[in-house]
Amino acid sequence: MHLWILRHGEALRPPHVDDADRPLSDVGMRQANAAAVAISKLEVLEEIWTSPLLRARQTSDAFARACTGVPVRVVEELAPGTRPRTIVDLLRTSQTKSVLLVTHEPLSSDLTSFLAAGDGSLHVEFTPCTLALLAFGRDIRKGGGIIRAFLPPEAILHQRITHRS
Repeated sequence: MHLWILRHGEALRPPHVDDADRPLSDVGMRQANAAAVAISKLEVLEEIWTSPLLRARQTSDAFARACTGVPVRVVEELAPGTRPRTIVDLLRTSQTKSVLLVTHEPLSSDLTSFLAAGDGSLHVEFTPCTLALLAFGRDIRKGGGIIRAFLPPEAILHQRITHRS
């Protein structure tokens, strides 16, 4: 299984707006679009799972446009405050071989560390629109993931990423 973990794009912090309703900034939209195009060239996603918060849904919408026909599933557990084990349990019930999770900090970092190292000992920093790819053998389990890629938004925005034959 390939598990892509993405922190949503850069978001605005308008006054008097609930955290759940914060939209992406113009930079965040560009980040999301660039990441979506890059992934559409590298991987055939089977599903996109997104947090219900607006900035994550806007980020996942960019992927839905670039990866035509890939279903987007709003997953409440991808909202802030969820523990990595909860996400692992959800993934274990899925038959998907390639999924993108659009989520928030600290869940993106915590989940990556949990899956790659088995605990919180691996320090990874997900700035807005950072993307990680973890590969698994037969099943998803703590410590069972191999980090195949870790791309900050600068690498995605300024590099030409093409599919390798």
